[in-house]
Amino acid sequence: MKRFLFYLFAILYSVEFMAQSFTVNNSDGMPLKYTVTSTNPNEVKLTGRGTIPTGYTLGTELNVPATVFYGGSTYNVVEIAKNCFFL
Repeated sequence: MKRFLFYLFAILYSVEFMAQSFTVNNSDGMPLKYTVTSTNPNEVKLTGRGTIPTGYTLGTELNVPATVFYGGSTYNVVEIAKNCFFL
């Protein structure tokens, strides 16, 4: 029974790491990282920013789009992760 529970928890824990993540630039050219939270409906969580492009100046405002397009699908941005932009 202990072995069964161990494998069950290992499988359930690994599913979290299989979530699809991708980076898409916002309207200002800042790359933002997203993780898919649902595929029906298509929803993502904003999880951080990508590598800042050369010459890009960080300001006090960041444009987060309501929807993002990636891999032929449109996703609704429904959440911003805790400590998403913690420096």
